[in-house]
Amino acid sequence: MNYHLILLGFITYLLAYLIGAKKYTRFLSGFNEGRVRDKEKLAKIVGTFNLIVSVLFILVGALNPPYGNALVPLVILGYVILLVYVNMNMVE
Repeated sequence: MNYHLILLGFITYLLAYLIGAKKYTRFLSGFNEGRVRDKEKLAKIVGTFNLIVSVLFILVGALNPPYGNALVPLVILGYVILLVYVNMNMVE
């Protein structure tokens, strides 16, 4: 078991809940929150992505596959792609 990935998964799940369900978009640094047209859509997209990432972190941490640590750079790449998408399509 990789307890670091499991802990990271629970932290990411907490962020998914706060951003996706409670709509606390102030936790989103780098997303130009003041210029986003639809904050509900932003919270839904980022919250869903965080939920998927948290489930992946918890599963990989519990199952401990041989290349499980390669998940972290892929998640960072996913966040960068999400950031570029939001700044190109949702910002005024």
